[in-house]
Amino acid sequence: MEFIFVKGGCYQMGDTFSDGYAEKILHEVCLDDFYIGKYEVTQREYQRISGDNPSGFKKRGKYPVEMVSWHEVQEFIKQMNIKTSQNFRLPTEAEWEYTA
Repeated sequence: MEFIFVKGGCYQMGDTFSDGYAEKILHEVCLDDFYIGKYEVTQREYQRISGDNPSGFKKRGKYPVEMVSWHEVQEFIKQMNIKTSQNFRLPTEAEWEYTA
């Protein structure tokens, strides 16, 4: 898996269009530096860690894994942490939006 470094900073998160649609009011969010996966986890990568490929559209492993629940992702991350002695986790909503 390939990860990229994201320099921390502050940005305005929330209802930027003022339409009130499922967003909190605009507010400043500040983040520390972090790393995030450059690409989605592939079927091959998921299978290497979990021993399984639950994807409905199996394509020789180079396509993103799909058909996984939040609980399965948590188990995948737990296994990845054990096998690599690292501390992986899903990005927060604020990290995801900041990266995008």
